[in-house]
Amino acid sequence: MKPTARHGPATLALLGLLVLASCGRVEPLPASDAVAHYDEVADGLTVAIGGEDGEWTFNERPQHVTVEDGDCVYTAGRWDLEEPLEHPGPESNEWGTRIAAVNPVLEDHGFERIAKPTQQAAETFLQSTDEHGATAMISGNGDLYIHSAVVDAETCTPEALGIG
Repeated sequence: MKPTARHGPATLALLGLLVLASCGRVEPLPASDAVAHYDEVADGLTVAIGGEDGEWTFNERPQHVTVEDGDCVYTAGRWDLEEPLEHPGPESNEWGTRIAAVNPVLEDHGFERIAKPTQQAAETFLQSTDEHGATAMISGNGDLYIHSAVVDAETCTPEALGIG
């Protein structure tokens, strides 16, 4: 005789709430690790995108921390490729080449694998999110922007992350 499991409405409701509660939840990254972690992500991605000879400029202006919905959120900044890559059209095979180059770096640092480019209005770009809520966006011409990482900081200030 095969055993059967019986789940009443209360059990199923509790299971449903647990599943919903785990969806969309991010794991805060310790403030002391945030800057180094995302600098490492950027280093790997810039090599993958523009090769080792690519000249990159870090734009500090967007680097900051803010409180959003009670979370301390870190924006790592923007890295611009001095000699922009040719911006491929939305249907170009070049996107597949770029995805193949960046996916190993993204996965090594806890980001989701990219399956296809993101199309938004007239823009096409690559985008991935990690378990800390950070989004890495790579424009069609190769520029990189990392933002929205949730960090665990006693005080949500630039000094807490060592950027002040």
